[in-house]
Amino acid sequence: MTYIPGNAGQDGLDGSSGTAGSSGSTGAQGNPGSSGTSGLDPIVRDYAITSSGGAYYVDGVIRDTLTLLKGFTYKFDQSDSSNAGAGGHPLAFSTTSNGTWGGGTKYTSGFSYVGTVGTAGAYALFKVPHDAPDTLYYYCENHSGMGASANINTLQSGTSGSSGSSGAGGGGGGGASNINDLGDVSITSAQNKQVLRYDGSGWVNATHNVNDLGDVSISNLQTNQILKYNGATWVNDADSTGGGGGASNINDLGDVSISSAQNNEILRYNGTNWVNSTESAAGALGDLSDVNHTSGAAGNVLIRNTAGTFANKPISVLGDDVAWTEGLRLLVGANIYRVTGATSGSGYVFSDLLDSGNDTNNPRLYLWQEHTYAFYLSYNGASHPFAIRTGPFEVNNNPTHGTNLTSSNGGNGLFHIDTDGSVTDGTSANGKFKGWLVWRVPMMSGRLKTTDSTSPHYGYQCTVHAGMYGEIFTGHVWQGYNGGW
Repeated sequence: MTYIPGNAGQDGLDGSSGTAGSSGSTGAQGNPGSSGTSGLDPIVRDYAITSSGGAYYVDGVIRDTLTLLKGFTYKFDQSDSSNAGAGGHPLAFSTTSNGTWGGGTKYTSGFSYVGTVGTAGAYALFKVPHDAPDTLYYYCENHSGMGASANINTLQSGTSGSSGSSGAGGGGGGGASNINDLGDVSITSAQNKQVLRYDGSGWVNATHNVNDLGDVSISNLQTNQILKYNGATWVNDADSTGGGGGASNINDLGDVSISSAQNNEILRYNGTNWVNSTESAAGALGDLSDVNHTSGAAGNVLIRNTAGTFANKPISVLGDDVAWTEGLRLLVGANIYRVTGATSGSGYVFSDLLDSGNDTNNPRLYLWQEHTYAFYLSYNGASHPFAIRTGPFEVNNNPTHGTNLTSSNGGNGLFHIDTDGSVTDGTSANGKFKGWLVWRVPMMSGRLKTTDSTSPHYGYQCTVHAGMYGEIFTGHVWQGYNGGW
């Protein structure tokens, strides 16, 4: 017979929870997190850099000599708009005076620059390396002659101060804690400014007045009296002049004669007496009676005129005033070329050079050796620095840059006078755009004419635009007269 399975019964109740298992072992330590970014170096000094007249001003001081410490960071703020002129004046450092303009290279270790020079937020940071040389030079990357030197020092510990004196030893047990506790001191109702005085048996508080002094005798003291020594003691005296019958006013003196004194008058000796005079005291050069000093500018000199007085006058070269601030350089015997214009398209304009009196551009120049020539750069254009160089200046009929003079081919014969009167000597005088570039032509072989292959091949050229140049032929006087040119 067949059995049919019945329905499944209901699930039974859940059993109770088992006991908790023991804790597992501690996991391995995780890897260290990455290092945070380094903090900024503290800035020990913030210099404000401005530019004017072809020079840097450091905190208002022209071409100031800096002192920097190794391992410290300095900021040079160039946000002032004066740093944006003439193509910009970005500051840099070099181990060579005048940097790349003096034949050196830019010193980059520890140096960084932020922003655009001459705009808000522009500055240079310089963390002085510990292996920096003793002297560096700051300069403008775009213009010669703007900077000066920086002394690099190492911070050293100072000498130890002398030891202080030892403190007094503590008193024995049961000693006095106040002055009046001492056995030989008796203070009664102490008053302000009183002193302790020994009365023969102990120290007592007492007032201390001038009349208490042994060599002072005051009686019937009156207002405005003074103490006067009578040969034995100091006594009070009603004579405020300091001596019987003495003068109480300056005009009471026997050798003084004052009549109707006016404000700011002075006393002057006339050979007999001191008399009042309307002339002011000579506290400055312009106060002197024989000096007519008006609006004195830097570099002015005093010249005696036909009226017998001295007047301040500027020194003028070729019609323009020069603010001489250094030793006066005179262009005695120099042949002077006036360069009045400069454009990359037409070159340098030499004024009144032709026999007709007209101007001409990029002329060939014929110069005597051992003679001095001055180039007056009146065009004043920073984008066209004027330099005496050696060629070639063309390769395959294409302009090419020459090389600035060195000490071996005539560079020592250069000097430059800026319009502010500052003077630069030697090879650093090259590459200027205003003032007077002076060159004493060396006594050495040079090209006499275009067909001559003699080296060096001299010329003048813009240090920025190779096409702005003119050839310079040099020779002895006898060569010119014998048809060499």
